[in-house]
Amino acid sequence: MAAVVQFARDFDDFMRRLRRLTIAHQRILEAIAFWPKLAPHTANVLYETFFDEYRQVLASNLTRESLSQLLPDDLRALGLIVERIL
Repeated sequence: MAAVVQFARDFDDFMRRLRRLTIAHQRILEAIAFWPKLAPHTANVLYETFFDEYRQVLASNLTRESLSQLLPDDLRALGLIVERIL
């Protein structure tokens, strides 16, 4: 259970960083950078709420403009994340 508590702290820090960013593609890049911490927990129901919030972060920032600002490697990483969480 301590791992979940630590993850909650890390996720809270992630969300705080997102709130400081004003440009959508920067928030997407922050979400891509956080993915390695979230990915190992895809099958764990204790992390479901975190995945819901993470999906919302992506959904609210994915626009034609924000995607056009990402580099090809970032788009590939984003595609892999979307495949895993949908």
